Amino acid sequence: MANPPIAIEYAAPVLALVNIGISVPLLLKKIPPNRFYGFRTRKTLSDRGIWYEANFKGAVNLILASLVAMVLAVVVSDALDPVIAPHVNIFILVIAVSVAMVISLIQVKNL
Repeated sequence: MANPPIAIEYAAPVLALVNIGISVPLLLKKIPPNRFYGFRTRKTLSDRGIWYEANFKGAVNLILASLVAMVLAVVVSDALDPVIAPHVNIFILVIAVSVAMVISLIQVKNL
């Protein structure tokens, strides 16, 4: 079978790297409370301390999820047909990020 278009083949790793990139300023607590960028809930927007802690934890979770997805992408790419592997990798990334979001929501609830 033919290889998938390059945009599909590398979508999951590129998106994982984008996730890591947007997480770094949150991890470093450089982003003040705002309504556009960060972990925005009523609770996080109500208190600066909660904002920075929630965004730190959310960034850690997103970075870990993205790294796990990138490692699994290598395994999947070697194990599956090159036409199917990129789609599975995107699915894995979506699941990993979804799990990170749920964990982050639970962590925010406990702040």
